[in-house]
Amino acid sequence: MPKRTGILFEDDDVTLDRRVMENGEQRDRTVASGGSSYIRTTAALGEPVWQNAHYHKHTSEFYVVVTGWMAVAERHDGRDYVTVFWPGQTYMSRPGVHHNSLIKPGADIDTLKYRVSQLREGDKESDWHEADVDFNRWTKGLTLPKVARLSATSLVDLKK
Repeated sequence: MPKRTGILFEDDDVTLDRRVMENGEQRDRTVASGGSSYIRTTAALGEPVWQNAHYHKHTSEFYVVVTGWMAVAERHDGRDYVTVFWPGQTYMSRPGVHHNSLIKPGADIDTLKYRVSQLREGDKESDWHEADVDFNRWTKGLTLPKVARLSATSLVDLKK
């Protein structure tokens, strides 16, 4: 039986929803009033697929790798970086830093999003902003061998 998607519960203080993203990831999300949220991402089976590169003006994201691995590409200070995170390891995005994630098929990642500065009262901005086109193209062109080389990780470990 397929899992229900869309808004599962909503009131003035909290919204629970489930989404299947374009890349096949399932995201179960709890969003509190004020913009904080908890998200459990389960990557689709098959080949790993990059998300869409983005940045936030006011929001930080704190990721915990629960199972599998997650590669993160970042662009800051005029340079591009790729790092692989393993179960129990964490990554935190910072406002203004362009980033993108590649998650091992079937892996689970927990994410806490929180605002580091409040938006204007009543502002409904999602604070998700598309990254620079060149950065998005670069990340989506990163194959597993390239991720392994740039992050000094074993390709054998990424394929396990």
